[in-house]
Amino acid sequence: MNNPGYNYVVVESDHVRNTNWLTMDQFKFFLLDSVDDDKKVAYAASFGIDNIKEGYAQIFKEALKNFKAISVCEDRGRELINSMANMEVPVALDPTMLLSRKEWFEIIDDVTIGTINEPYVFEYFLGKKTANVRKKKLKQ
Repeated sequence: MNNPGYNYVVVESDHVRNTNWLTMDQFKFFLLDSVDDDKKVAYAASFGIDNIKEGYAQIFKEALKNFKAISVCEDRGRELINSMANMEVPVALDPTMLLSRKEWFEIIDDVTIGTINEPYVFEYFLGKKTANVRKKKLKQ
């Protein structure tokens, strides 16, 4: 695909390399398979898993060679890329951490932020909660 008007196409997100959740088509989409090689950049991309699902590793290895620049946001991601593609990539700060508190508040200036005045637990969970996850949660 010719991408006139763009210097780079950057992929970054939580779990954009998570082969446990992504279909093969989604996986290829996040590998920017329709973008010119000289415009592909992965910034602080996340795996969110310890191992790549069978059948995905070879595709991943070949696709990585076509990126202009790659970084990941976790040590395990760096290890996976090194073991699959024999490439050294840096671990970079998640983009949400690139702004200061002041800058974030400037962005959300028009949003009303409520205050919770009683004890609470906030849970943010990616993926399906298995019985094993629920069991661990109860122990904590």
